[in-house]
Amino acid sequence: MEPVLAELTSATPMTIGVIAIAITLAGLLLGTTGVGYGLIAGPVLALVEPSFVPGAVLVTGLSVTALTSLRELQQVNRSLLVAGVAGRVPGALLGAFLAAYLAPAWFGIAFGGMILLAVMISITSRRFVASVVSVGTAGVVSGVMGTLTGVGAAPMAIVMQNQPGPEMRATTSAFLLFGAILSILALSLFGRFGWMDVLRGAILVPFCLLGFWLSGPLIALKSFQKFLRPLVLAVCALMSCILLWRSVVSLLEQGALGS
Repeated sequence: MEPVLAELTSATPMTIGVIAIAITLAGLLLGTTGVGYGLIAGPVLALVEPSFVPGAVLVTGLSVTALTSLRELQQVNRSLLVAGVAGRVPGALLGAFLAAYLAPAWFGIAFGGMILLAVMISITSRRFVASVVSVGTAGVVSGVMGTLTGVGAAPMAIVMQNQPGPEMRATTSAFLLFGAILSILALSLFGRFGWMDVLRGAILVPFCLLGFWLSGPLIALKSFQKFLRPLVLAVCALMSCILLWRSVVSLLEQGALGS
């Protein structure tokens, strides 16, 4: 535990504050929309504590996704959940393979572009049907993205955006719970996840639980529900832009895009 604590205690107070605020906001967003934990936690931790990504992000996400799905367990769409998890299995294995052998930056560019395209299609069409096929496909993409970067909620959020708020939150959270477990197992299989990741995640759990607790009063407000769909789309678009930016910067630092 000491090496993990040293990583945080040796950081500046501002860095520690940024981490605490980011994890709390991530838990709040997940508690209110069913998605978004990795969208906030992943990019911030990658910038200030890169060793926390994706392992610690996946570990901390487990606690709040479990609570969110349990809070509205009766609203879980079981058929869509099974379809999404079934898609996540091969996606997680592929993501773990890529994480072990290939630079994830190229895939960040591809997936970031795909998410932006999906958001634009959603905005123009105003309708996205959540079916077994569409959710299963989103599960595959989510598995690759989530295992590579710890940010895999956007594909599921896109296909589930027009479902009722409680069903979207509960089903998506349950999917992300199982998805995180699958991603952790897949990363462990390829030697990219260990006990240090568990310890790093445990340090951050209280902050994400605080965010979940704060989400309770928000979802009780009926006026908040009309902002749910635009909020989800905005967060997904923001995440894709951050993912694209990080990927391009990574490639530039490696010299893969030239000088």
